[in-house]
This record gives sequence, structure tokens and C-alpha cells, in this order.
Amino acid sequence: MLFKIAIFMTAALLCVSAFSVMQYLESRSDLRQRLVKRPTGGGRKDGGDPKSRLKKVTEKVAAQAASYYESSDPTGIKAMRLTMIQAGFFDPKAVGWYFAFRILLAVCGLGVAFTLLRTSFVEPTLATQAMVCIGLTLFGYYLPRFYVSNRIKQVSNRNRLGFPDFMDLMVVCAEAGLSIEAALDRVGRELGTSYPELSTHLSVASLEMRAGQSMEESLKTLAGRLGLEEVRAFATLLQQSKELGTSLSEALKVYSDEMRHKRLSTAEEKAYALPAKLSIPVTAFILPTVLLVAILPSIVRFMVSGF
Repeated sequence: MLFKIAIFMTAALLCVSAFSVMQYLESRSDLRQRLVKRPTGGGRKDGGDPKSRLKKVTEKVAAQAASYYESSDPTGIKAMRLTMIQAGFFDPKAVGWYFAFRILLAVCGLGVAFTLLRTSFVEPTLATQAMVCIGLTLFGYYLPRFYVSNRIKQVSNRNRLGFPDFMDLMVVCAEAGLSIEAALDRVGRELGTSYPELSTHLSVASLEMRAGQSMEESLKTLAGRLGLEEVRAFATLLQQSKELGTSLSEALKVYSDEMRHKRLSTAEEKAYALPAKLSIPVTAFILPTVLLVAILPSIVRFMVSGF
């Protein structure tokens, strides 16, 4: 098995090295042509560049994949766009890139399966060959899905950690006399460095309000994009404060304190669960070493006295 892996890695390194040498020679020939024949009228077009051609081809494949899935399942495409936004991909072509990568990785998985089966010195059965091909193809097809799901969890955790800071800044803006629209715009720009995803979502909500959408609808769509229960509660808080005529700054201050206590309780819960999680590595790695150090001298003494 190690020999097969070594053959595969050697072939991959040779392919990468050959591609690097070809790129270097192509860049050298391009530079030589530019020095010999000076371009006129703005120089060489980007369409002749291999990288630009590859980019155009990949963009075309992504667009074709997005159009195909959009025509076959429009409802699923809308849900997929929301999923990509929750993962932090705000590009309109992100859905097309997602499906294109799924198809590409599935084909790559099938190619890897054929390579492993061809380089195998043991003749596998037909069932084994089918299982390897199907397994690697499905692994490549579902790998982008796992990546997007993991990224959604990471982005959601960052947004949840940044929401108490957002509430504190909203309290400051409300006490300074700013409206909700101006406060969202200001806080979104202030959080750009610490929490870029949350800042982008707040900027989008601010632009929706400027375009004429009501504050309640903008905050509801913001909660849907972020996927956080705290944002839905924040939208409900603003709506109730507006309907009941209560002080907005006091309501925001109380909710900000609640968010702080919630984040502190979450940190304490993780700290209390740490000893139970550490018991497994302690039992698996440290306890055998301690037992070996404690028992080994007695074993050596018994063996010496026995001889």
C-alpha cells in the first residue's frame, strides 16, 4: 500500500513540476515576444492570456451549472443562495461555482479511483472496483457540501460572538441620538475589521432601508441571512419598542446586558465541560505512562532476582 501511495505521489509531483516548467517557459516566450514585437493600441488583449482563458472557461462552466440547476429546481436554488450567503459567499456566481466544484471533484474522484485500480498489483474483484469508484466519486461530489456546512458553522459562531459588541455599539449610537438606520450603517462600518461577515450583512440591511424597505422587513431578512435567534429577538425588540413607545436606548441596554450574560454563560459552560473532555486523552496517553513508570522498577527487580 505504501508503494502504491509513493507511486501516486511521485506521479502527482511530476505533473506539478511539468506544469510549472511549462508555465515558466510560456512566460519567458511571452516576455521575449513583447520585447521583440512591441504591441500597439493598448498592448496584448487579456483574451490571449492562458489564465484569462481558463478563468473564462471556468466561469462559463459555473454559469451553465447554475442555469441548469435553476431551471430544474428554482426553489432549491433560492435555498442554496441563502446557504451560500450564510457561509460568507456573497458573489451572485457562488451557487454556480458550488455546483461546478461538485461536478469537478466527482470526476476527479472517479479519476483517482481508476488510477488506484490500474496501479494496484493485486487484481481486485468487480464488486471491489465498483465500490471504490462509487465511494471516491461520492466523496468528491459531497466534499463541497461538507466544506460549506463547516464554513456556515464557523461564520455563525463568529457572528454570534460579535453580536454583543454590535449591541453595545447600538446602545452608544442610540444614546448619541442616532436613528436605527444611521446606527446600523455606522456600526456596520465600525465592525468591518473585527467581524467582516457581520459588517457585510449590516451594510446590506442598511442599503435595503435606504431603498425604501421598512425597518421590520429589513431586520427580518437580516435574521434570515444570519440564521441567529438573537437577531430575530432584536428585530422583535425594536418592533415592540416602536409600537409601545418605550425608550429605545433603555431597551437596547437591557438586551445588550442579556447578550453579555449569555456569552459569559456559554464560556462558563465550555469551561465546566473541559475536565470531562480532558479525561479521555488523560486516560489514553498519560495514565499508561504513569503506570509503566510505577510498575517497571518492580518488574525489573523481580526479573533480576529470579535470574
